[in-house]
Amino acid sequence: MTIINDRQPGKMLPIAEKLFSLAQKAADFANEQTETLNFGDYATVCEIETKLLAYGNLLETDNREAFLNDEIRMAEETLATFRQWAEHSG
Repeated sequence: MTIINDRQPGKMLPIAEKLFSLAQKAADFANEQTETLNFGDYATVCEIETKLLAYGNLLETDNREAFLNDEIRMAEETLATFRQWAEHSG
């Protein structure tokens, strides 16, 4: 997930700026420590980054309902794909 809006720092809500900043720190840490973190810890740091970006994007989007509907659609499509893979591999 990436920052979806085109607002520049100083033009965003202060809490959104904090969320995006911390998400970047999490991403940088995960990239720097890829070789030293175990899988679970790496996944946790990536999950933190993803959540922070999602919260920031939700705050900054002009159409929250469309944003959430898009997230729901992507989740449903991904789960359907994984279920198909599981059915064919088993």
